[in-house]
Amino acid sequence: MAAVLDLIGATLISAFITFMLISVNNNLSVTATQQYMNTNTQQNMVALTEMMQFDFKNIGYRVTDSIKIQKADTSYFSFKLDYDNNGTVDSIIYYLGNTSELTMTENPNDKPLYRKVNNTTALPGNWGITRMRFKYYDSLGVETTFRSKIRSFKVLIEAMSPSKYDGRWSYSNWEKLYKPRNLR
Repeated sequence: MAAVLDLIGATLISAFITFMLISVNNNLSVTATQQYMNTNTQQNMVALTEMMQFDFKNIGYRVTDSIKIQKADTSYFSFKLDYDNNGTVDSIIYYLGNTSELTMTENPNDKPLYRKVNNTTALPGNWGITRMRFKYYDSLGVETTFRSKIRSFKVLIEAMSPSKYDGRWSYSNWEKLYKPRNLR
């Protein structure tokens, strides 16, 4: 009888240990997948902001007329610069599309970011952006809507992963104040 009880006890203990190992393995798998999605969302944000950084720091570069910013509102920004340093003034436009334009992702809130250089066709970029806002400031740091008075501007971008895992989205936020020297 004691041997049977020992056998049942050993079986229960080994079943409990096996269950614990399966649970730990499952938790590690979920954590690794969530970390991968977080990293992917962050990498997308870094790539996007590096592209924007190049464009925004050079606003007005080699532009001889006084109109360096063509249009500036909260979600649309158009400006002039010599983008490729060839002596010809180029224009770049940034704006967000609508959520209905990104049907290939599971995320119902992401919108395509359009970047148009000169007269090329603006192609949508899927960066997972859910919100992008511009704020413009004059030389005293007061918010302004007059293009000719803009000396600096702030960009706010919020992004989410294209799909959720375990019922959760990965988020990334980025905000930066730009003071291009060619706008002074």
